[in-house]
Amino acid sequence: MIDKKIENIVTKFLTHQASVIEMEQLDVWLQNVENERLFGDYVQTNYAIEHEMRQFDTHKLKTGLQKLMDEEKRTVRLQKMRRIIGYATAAVVTGLLVTGYFLKDSVFTRTVETKPRIVNKNIERGSDKATLTLEDGSHVVLGKGTSYNTQNARSNGEEIVYGAAESNIVKVVYNFLTVPRGGQFHLVLSDGTEVWLNSESQ
Repeated sequence: MIDKKIENIVTKFLTHQASVIEMEQLDVWLQNVENERLFGDYVQTNYAIEHEMRQFDTHKLKTGLQKLMDEEKRTVRLQKMRRIIGYATAAVVTGLLVTGYFLKDSVFTRTVETKPRIVNKNIERGSDKATLTLEDGSHVVLGKGTSYNTQNARSNGEEIVYGAAESNIVKVVYNFLTVPRGGQFHLVLSDGTEVWLNSESQ
């Protein structure tokens, strides 16, 4: 039986309303052969007429899904590039205007008084804080002085360390770690890989 969350994403996909993130989650879920079968059964039961389902090709659907996701990513990438180019252009123009404003006095005046500038070099780094969103939608706030322990993960509030999963676990669950503005967090995955998440990342 399909999980409610995945069922919702499948419904959105079939009605062309799924977001890029939801389509990526569906793609990961479909990589499991059993899930691929469940997907075919679900679509056959709920969304297609019997004649079309005799010729239903899950592989073709996955290929179409991948193509659609690639097009969506390309569109998002182009939008980001346009935004970045706009910001860069605005920054260059602003920089030229500010430079021109400050240089006008030195170009037209012979004597220039310079005063030493004091620069604050004590830039405070982000503090260790994050919110862990579990599979069931509940939130665990992690930060200095808090701890969190499960069968495969433990946290002292400054990092999460994942242990090796038991080989008899059948269901794969996904948790999301969100780092707020001004935060940072450290993860150690079960294979020993270390990951540092910066401010405003997930």
